[in-house]
Amino acid sequence: MTFTSAEVGDSGLTPSFNETGPWEMSWSFACPNDQGTFDVFLPHVIGYNQMAMTQDGAAGSGVDYYYYPYYNDGYTLDVNTSSCSWSITVAPTDASLSTPVTYTSSQSGITGSTEAFTVSSPWTMAWSYSSCTGTPLYAVPPNFLAEITGTVPDDGGVLEVGGVDDNAASDSGVSPFTETGTFNLAVYSPCSWSITINQTNAPAPAPTPAPTPAPTPTAAAVGMAATPDGGGYWIAYSNGAVHPHGDAPDVPNNLDQTSLNAPISHIVSTPDGKGYWLVAADGGIFNYGDAPFYGSMGGQHLNAPVVDMAPTSDGLGYWLVATDGGIFSFGDAQFHGSTGSIHLNKPVVGMAATPSGGGYWLVATDGGIFAFGNAPFYGSTGSIHLNKPVNGMAATHDGLGYWMVASDGGIFDYGDAGFAGSAGSLRLNAPIVGMAATPAGTGYWLVASDGGIFSYNAPFYGAD
Repeated sequence: MTFTSAEVGDSGLTPSFNETGPWEMSWSFACPNDQGTFDVFLPHVIGYNQMAMTQDGAAGSGVDYYYYPYYNDGYTLDVNTSSCSWSITVAPTDASLSTPVTYTSSQSGITGSTEAFTVSSPWTMAWSYSSCTGTPLYAVPPNFLAEITGTVPDDGGVLEVGGVDDNAASDSGVSPFTETGTFNLAVYSPCSWSITINQTNAPAPAPTPAPTPAPTPTAAAVGMAATPDGGGYWIAYSNGAVHPHGDAPDVPNNLDQTSLNAPISHIVSTPDGKGYWLVAADGGIFNYGDAPFYGSMGGQHLNAPVVDMAPTSDGLGYWLVATDGGIFSFGDAQFHGSTGSIHLNKPVVGMAATPSGGGYWLVATDGGIFAFGNAPFYGSTGSIHLNKPVNGMAATHDGLGYWMVASDGGIFDYGDAGFAGSAGSLRLNAPIVGMAATPAGTGYWLVASDGGIFSYNAPFYGAD
């Protein structure tokens, strides 16, 4: 499948596509005036963005490879350029290179994901970088970050082996490893770089083993919901699993043992905290505990996937929002407007309702805020360059302010929403995918896609 700037525009969101296994992205770009930027994100249907690649210059081309099992349920590409023309082709791949193998920044861009390699004995990674002329991906050091990941043999989960984290103008080194299997590299650097993988003690070839069933992909956390008294919270996963912490009740839920038509996008609590709703990317609603069912979009055609929902204050209705800003209201939730018919600069990723239910806010990945009904506009980051995309929002208890959270844990507060801290300066193991505010509105929790919890002026009740 091929996407081009002629079809999408020099910057924009491509149509969705599915890849059920490892896949590759071949890309090329050309910019006017002999200089430009070319960034590609993966705004996953469950609501967070993953940097695919970034490149500076007049023109370039390369290939990136993706193996992570929790991305198996759908993709789109979010292309952001400085008026460059471009072409991207996605296709399945089953290639795995034998060692020795060398990767360079000219193959996959200064930031990218390499083709997999297979090692059966101890091995080394010889690395070097120089000519660091751009800005680091996180706008802070390091200048060179190479992360090594593979697949856990038993359950198909992501195995983080380690890598190199270095911050000099130029440097080189050799790093030894003993793990065996198939791995690939995710490199984040504004420098020209080269990496060579080589086994140090290769054994004689072993007989080809009998085929084994493909592992079941692990699920990623997609959001969290706090109990009304602030004494606990649930963490929800894309496969429907929900893990309670603190005083959040362990409501029976076997959704992760069933086959979903689409991954879960978000979770919200009932007003008394004795139940919750889950919403899927196809608009399907799953209600547990004392959460009533008022309707869903499951089985109906959607122009864009559903990414979030918000309940009314009395729990007798709810709204769903899609990435195009389309709103679907059920129960006593009233429709106050949407962006479904408006061209958006970036996709919508979250929403929050006013306490009276007379309005709501929508937030896009660039931090743009869309206020409807009696929801006041207190500000946005829509015109500000962000280090990482916004992935969610939460309103204060009185509806006079709101917070936005980015995938790097950065917090943006408006109105009477107070700043209690952020993870924006931390090196995270996984991107932030959602947040929840305390009942008093003086603190909040952030949740990462690996189930990690970050508490700011809010009690910590545990993480997954």
